[in-house]
Amino acid sequence: MVFNARYLVWFDEILSAFLQHRGPSSTEMADHGIDFQLVRSEID
Repeated sequence: MVFNARYLVWFDEILSAFLQHRGPSSTEMADHGIDFQLVRSEID
């Protein structure tokens, strides 16, 4: 069982690892005006 607050931490870690492995760097994305932002989160 996982405490619900941990899901968002895990998601952030997974997304970061995915981008480091397969995607452009955060600097390259920023140079092209791309930025990830958490706008809303809801966990049931």
